[in-house]
Parts: sequence; structure tokens; C-alpha cells
Amino acid sequence: MFRMKLRYKLLAALLTIPLVIGAAYHLLTPRATLVNLSNTDYVEFVVALPSSRISFSPVAAGSASSIYYTRQKQAGMSTFSLTSQDQHVVEQRFLYAEGNELGRILRFTIDREGHVSIVSDK
Repeated sequence: MFRMKLRYKLLAALLTIPLVIGAAYHLLTPRATLVNLSNTDYVEFVVALPSSRISFSPVAAGSASSIYYTRQKQAGMSTFSLTSQDQHVVEQRFLYAEGNELGRILRFTIDREGHVSIVSDK
């Protein structure tokens, strides 16, 4: 009887550990989120951070997606660019601020007119 309980506890622990690791990864790793509120499809949305590059491609009308990225070792000027179907590129600079990267979320929103706004949580 004691061995059965020990086996169940061990099995429960083995099943719980990957779930805890997955949840921690999801909550602690920085990510970029792109929401397209417009009725327009775009070819690509690229974010150039101080030490990495993120690309959302293609960007469908009304879509939302997220990409996890590695922590940046430095702050600095960054850019994002949005490429339309006719190859028109809109580019904008923003400051990638130094600070705690754990759980940071960069939220990019394309509004109905095609303007892009950014909010950084954390």
C-alpha cells in the first residue's frame, strides 16, 4: 500500500514538473505581440531590437500573434517596419528601455487606418 502511494506521488511529480516549467517559460520569457485591427493584409512586420530581430509574416487582417524572443543584453534604439501588399514600407523608431526583461511584453497594434502603436509592459 505504501509503495502504491509513493508511486502515485512520484508519477504526479513527474507530470507536474513539465507543466510548471512550461508555465514559467510562458510567464517569464519576453515576447512581442502583434494585433492587426485593420481590414488589410500585410506582407511582413519586422521588429529590430538591440540584439535580435523578430518577423511576423504574413500579417492577416484581424489577426493576432505572439513571438517569444531572447532577453536583450542592452537598451537602445529599435525599429519596426510594416510592409504592405504594394511593397510600401512604414518604419518607426522606438526606445527599447533597459530594465527587468522577465515577463516583458511588447504590444504592437495596427489600427483600422494602418497606423502602428506600441506599448511595453514591465
